[in-house]
Amino acid sequence: MFATLNINALGHSAPFDQTCAIARAAGFEGVDLDMGYLRACMAQSSLEATREWFCEQGLLPSAFGLAARWREDDSDAGFTHSLSQVRAD
Repeated sequence: MFATLNINALGHSAPFDQTCAIARAAGFEGVDLDMGYLRACMAQSSLEATREWFCEQGLLPSAFGLAARWREDDSDAGFTHSLSQVRAD
């Protein structure tokens, strides 16, 4: 396990690259991912380039949000629909 920063969980928001700078400055080993930011980067780059970027930042990628509605209170129809949205994202 390693210490990771999730800035949104703290009630703040910042661009992902700024979040990474904050994580490094505060001594975190990793950062929770911003999938929108990474999708945009991946559209212009490769998975290997993204891995290298994390290495250059001195951070490990950590958790990410998943839009699938999987909780017990969610309906089967809601779950199925949400999966189509995850695929679209």
